[in-house]
Amino acid sequence: MRQIIGNRTVELPAGEFAALRDQHRGVLLDVGTGDGKHVLHTARC
Repeated sequence: MRQIIGNRTVELPAGEFAALRDQHRGVLLDVGTGDGKHVLHTARC
């Protein structure tokens, strides 16, 4: 898994992803098939 932080892309180990995921009720995953505007809009709502 890779994580986008600003304009950087970093590897995100499975354990770190699980720890982040456990802090939230749900997960919205952008699989990179578009420009990301819809995902950004949804995340901000």
